[in-house]
Amino acid sequence: LKDQPVPVVDRAPARPYIDNMENRKELTGSIILNVLLFWLFHTAVFIVLALVYGFFPQYLGWYAASSLAVSTLLLGVLLYARHHFFYLETKVALKRVNLANQLTMFRITSLPAILILFIASRSWPITIPVVVYMAASFLTDTLDGFVSRTTHQVTRIGQYLDSMGDYAVLIGVAIAFVSFNFIPLWFFVVVLVRFAVQWAAMGTLFLLCHGTIEPRASLLGKVSVACCMGVFALGLLQLFPWYQSIALAMFWTEVAVAGILALSLAEKLWFFAIDLKASRRRRAEQTLG
Repeated sequence: LKDQPVPVVDRAPARPYIDNMENRKELTGSIILNVLLFWLFHTAVFIVLALVYGFFPQYLGWYAASSLAVSTLLLGVLLYARHHFFYLETKVALKRVNLANQLTMFRITSLPAILILFIASRSWPITIPVVVYMAASFLTDTLDGFVSRTTHQVTRIGQYLDSMGDYAVLIGVAIAFVSFNFIPLWFFVVVLVRFAVQWAAMGTLFLLCHGTIEPRASLLGKVSVACCMGVFALGLLQLFPWYQSIALAMFWTEVAVAGILALSLAEKLWFFAIDLKASRRRRAEQTLG
């Protein structure tokens, strides 16, 4: 009898790809080096702007605390998840952080500097350099996906990092907008709960299920993100004197989008429960097998 073909399992097992100590050490060094270099770069941008415009003492403490917290958290997650630095197409492990993941890491580590500088722009004339800096950072959201797809270097860790980075950006923009009164506080709370809960749920699945659960995308989820960004864009209309003529319409738009965000959150929590249950079932079957 001929040997039967072995089926290919799309989902990766827990820790199969870093198979020797040399690879582990090289990848660990690459992760630490990249996080450190990105932190130094964003810190340099903050310090230069703060010194040039004279607001260094006022915001140094806030920046130092937030940037160190974000970079340390990112470093811890990446070191814990070293076994997920592999290409999905070839199942080959990475020895170093690749370009697509570097772009995502750049975006995530830039958030503290962008937020603090954005808040500082209320009192100092730094709006133009901050907008340019923010645009360059957010551009990586498009570039990382483009690079990973065109070079066939989609990684398991990249799937999680990109999604979590996107939600972190939305939360960051919401913080900046509520500080400028471009969105009302109640809408900010809805946005914060919607994306913070999903961010936490994704992190929980990643840690508990060892990355064997792929991030889910749904039409409602995409619509909720698009509507949220639409409200942010419409909020900028407050810069124009005729905004009061559409203020009531804007209020009901925010109410409608808040409803969509609430429905999307319920859907994401349902997905979370299903995925967690499925992961536990698979682990139980593997244990029995």
